[in-house]
Amino acid sequence: MIKDLNKILVEWSYRTSDGKPDVNNRAKLLILENVLNDFGWSREARAELLNTLMVEINFKNQAAFDAYNKKHKMRKTTKVTIGDEETTVGDAEGDGKEEPKEKGDEPIDREKVIDDLTTDSGKPLNDRQKTNIKDNQKTTLNYLRSPIDDEGREKGMKGKKISEETHKAHIRAADTLEDIWAGKEVSDEDKEHLSNWVAVVEPSQGKPNMWRIYIAREPGVDGKGNFNRLRGMPADKLGGKNGFGDNQQGKAMQSWMQANGIRTVRTSTYAGKLTTPNQMFSKDGKVKKIKKIPKENVKRNNDGKVKSVKLSEGLTLTRVPKKENETDRERKKREQSNAQIDEYGSLIENGELEFIDMDSGVNPDSAENRKQIIQEGLLGVSKRLELLGRRPIAGVPKGPNNPPPVDAAASDIINRIKDLSEKNPNENPKEWKEELDKVMADLAEHEQLGKSFANIAELYSAVKTMHGDGKGTEAGAAAFLPESTTLETVDVLVVNQSGEGKNKIVTIDGLSVKKGDGGASQLTAKVRKSGFKKVGNLSSEQVKEKTIALSKKHEGIYDNDDVFNENPPSKESIQKEANHQEKTQNEIKESAKELGVDPEYIDYIEEKMNERKKGKPSQIESAVAGIMKIRKEQGLTVGPEIEQMMKKRMESYYLYQAMSHRAYNQNLESQYFGNDSYSIKNGKIAVSESDGVDKIAWPKFEFNLGFSATGRSANAGGGRFQNSEFGEPAFKKWAPA
Repeated sequence: MIKDLNKILVEWSYRTSDGKPDVNNRAKLLILENVLNDFGWSREARAELLNTLMVEINFKNQAAFDAYNKKHKMRKTTKVTIGDEETTVGDAEGDGKEEPKEKGDEPIDREKVIDDLTTDSGKPLNDRQKTNIKDNQKTTLNYLRSPIDDEGREKGMKGKKISEETHKAHIRAADTLEDIWAGKEVSDEDKEHLSNWVAVVEPSQGKPNMWRIYIAREPGVDGKGNFNRLRGMPADKLGGKNGFGDNQQGKAMQSWMQANGIRTVRTSTYAGKLTTPNQMFSKDGKVKKIKKIPKENVKRNNDGKVKSVKLSEGLTLTRVPKKENETDRERKKREQSNAQIDEYGSLIENGELEFIDMDSGVNPDSAENRKQIIQEGLLGVSKRLELLGRRPIAGVPKGPNNPPPVDAAASDIINRIKDLSEKNPNENPKEWKEELDKVMADLAEHEQLGKSFANIAELYSAVKTMHGDGKGTEAGAAAFLPESTTLETVDVLVVNQSGEGKNKIVTIDGLSVKKGDGGASQLTAKVRKSGFKKVGNLSSEQVKEKTIALSKKHEGIYDNDDVFNENPPSKESIQKEANHQEKTQNEIKESAKELGVDPEYIDYIEEKMNERKKGKPSQIESAVAGIMKIRKEQGLTVGPEIEQMMKKRMESYYLYQAMSHRAYNQNLESQYFGNDSYSIKNGKIAVSESDGVDKIAWPKFEFNLGFSATGRSANAGGGRFQNSEFGEPAFKKWAPA
């Protein structure tokens, strides 16, 4: 049991939305109770402290007061409001006369329901797990019953407040939810009302035990609660980013709720790997591939350089020779093209270059073939989305609420994609393209289907290319989708009939659709496929090698993972980790300086990473708080010593991100890839394109894309791209030169 009030206060501050503990705010006192529970306080000790701190509690009627007081044994002097009358606990206990009971008045005991819950293996939950469920249930009920202007409702509201009607709907939903949790029968009418305003969330692939609840904060167009977080007043996510925990008791409770008819909102069905081209175009669990290109299709010059690569009967890439008196732009284009052909040739010779088959095995090397691929490709998309919508929620018994019904808007979008696949894209190419753009924009903006757009964007880019961007397939180019990670950093390979090739990446609002897995740096792949200027005495090749080395520096940050398993860490371990991080940071800074990064920029970054704005935690503090929460949920060692060491790791990672991206951007000369970046504006898809020479995809580092329990980034080296002219690099806007 942790009794240090300073530690308790710090943790309480972390968990409140504004960082300000308040003993007069009931919602914040509930947060404090959860903190005390996590710190090992018994139920009796928590109740004693909270009863001391509570100034006033509101009760609907005498029966509600009696039920609460029986359980918590409040101090006689605690102020309470019963109905509209202000009094004290001592006076309220009075003569003990009972008033007529109304719905929800009787004490509700949820113990039996929770006692019957088991893990996947059939093992009963332990006392700690049961307590966590009760605490999370209490958080939900208190939120629903909290006043309109309660601070706990402010998140994401931007100064708005829920309506009186919504508040009444929330209170009714709380009553029904409480009955369901107690194992009571509820009417179909009450159950329907509840499903209109409260929903459990489908677990993600990465976190199958996640328990999270959504609360709608306004009616939708149909009068039911709006759960679309992309339109109107967004639904509130109780439990924050990580919900109520990624754990066995979370899964047990969520599964029970789904099985008992509580609405499920799909958030993962169309996300992750389920809608990648690899999954979209597969058979019997295996990705469909175009016939592998023979090694003999690669021809080399006497000097060993790739001379030509035959991709199909109608498509051959050839090496671009150096021209006399070539311009700087011509040189960059030549180097870009030849770098690509060298890569393709080597991969084919090693049997590693394969493309996804979107139709019947044909190559996009003719107008007719491209038409066929477009139509069958879109049909494949509609079939995959339709199939996923029919899948039941994993781990939950099939029934009336499983699988959850696909909403009308989603069905309409899927049907429109299917209808579009049956139309000839060459009959009215402009109108066909407009219809394609519209349905893709609607898909991207849909609450559930929108999760798939990051993956479908690759196919959308390929279709646009094959269709000549609205001119028809005769004007289009061949577009291949590389299988999985066959081509590093390439989402679409474009080949013109002239034999010119072009690697393309696809980003959504500048963020790459291909995310990392916590392993290799995503920046490293971009560096390998770029050309660089000379820096001082360093040649362009040396600059490239040293930039690659700097992009890999994050690997050394985590060399001492074992110290995070000590409970508590020894002074020797803490000092060892501190020395290691200092050494790592110095190496990063020295590498950056060698590549021409200004020392003043380094000072700026070191100040910025720990900067607090308007009293809010710094970026480093926020990241550490998130990691500590994950460690608590996983039952790993926590405490001030762990936080101290994790802070050093976060500083090292922040420095690595800033320095590696700065060195890349300021020394970049050309990229051997282009970037199609999509965004949705006013219900339309907007696209920004770069070609790697005249227009560059400048990456801006993003520090916090999620971290593991040991501080490893979920997407190491991940950045957000902004396309702009080479002569006006976007990175100059991001920080002082």
